[in-house]
Amino acid sequence: MSLDRLQAMLSIENALKLGRSVPVKNDPPKIVFSPKTAVLISIDGDPVWRSIAGTSLQRVINARELILLDDKTGKYYIHVLDGFVVAQNLSGPWTVATQLPKGANTIAQQLAKQGVVDLMTGPSDKKLSLKVAAPTIVVATTPTELIITDGAPDWVPLDGTNLLYVKNTTGNVFKDLNDQNAYVLVTGRWFRAPDLSGPWQYVSGTSLPPDFGKIPDDSPKENVKAAIPGTAQAQQAVIANEIPQTATVSRVNAKFTPVINGAPDLKPIPDTSLMYVFNSPNAIIMVSQYQWYGAENGVWFTASSAQGPWVVATSVPAAIYSIPPSSPLYYVTYVKIYDLTP
Repeated sequence: MSLDRLQAMLSIENALKLGRSVPVKNDPPKIVFSPKTAVLISIDGDPVWRSIAGTSLQRVINARELILLDDKTGKYYIHVLDGFVVAQNLSGPWTVATQLPKGANTIAQQLAKQGVVDLMTGPSDKKLSLKVAAPTIVVATTPTELIITDGAPDWVPLDGTNLLYVKNTTGNVFKDLNDQNAYVLVTGRWFRAPDLSGPWQYVSGTSLPPDFGKIPDDSPKENVKAAIPGTAQAQQAVIANEIPQTATVSRVNAKFTPVINGAPDLKPIPDTSLMYVFNSPNAIIMVSQYQWYGAENGVWFTASSAQGPWVVATSVPAAIYSIPPSSPLYYVTYVKIYDLTP
């Protein structure tokens, strides 16, 4: 190993420690329970609208889903499955749209082809249609988790414990019969409330009732033990997280064409000197005026401006690895360059 690469790796390791030293925000998200099929539409803060040239439509650019507003009628549209739902307000109620503004379908296909939006068409192996059944639409502008049950929650006991769990959901919802509190595991964190309606508060894994550690290894809920400190599953999860998944990248074949809605809208990354392009679905970071980095599909790219040209990066500034866990771009700190050849 060259001395330069060793020094670069040490700088990255120090930056990672700095980023992890920032306290993680454990503010409870809004937790929504739905007894039927539902879809969560997440907007990153208040909606930011941009007009679509040649139409009467505006689009929310700080959301992955396609959310449109027709200036002529004042109605809102969201693409889901094989069509659109419509409402008078973003909060709903949403119904299947039978008539669409001119150009809505064309815009949807164009933006999806560019990778700008997710049309939420559903699994590729299933042909789901709004004509058969329309899901409940939940629009959120703050951190929100959606837990869907097949009808009313079906509580069943966990053998060998004083815990109940909801059987008819893919979520992880429990009740401790000793303290009568409800517990949910979302985004790797535990939250507690008197009942499913809330209010929810964060609870450390080390502060869970003792019976959580007694969940049998052959239980349908064995998977949650990876989020319970002190269990064998939690120890295995830590080890697995340290093992990198690597790939060899061809500098010639790897391409990066970022999508930016208009001129780059730069916003600071808290607790760093970095800026990122807010109005892009891609991770684009400005380190300095002539140092730009983008991460896509586990590959780093670099350019002298946001417009490119972009090439495969051979090194990444250590400052990027100081991005704190509270940032929506924290995930790029897991993308590293381990070695390179000409």
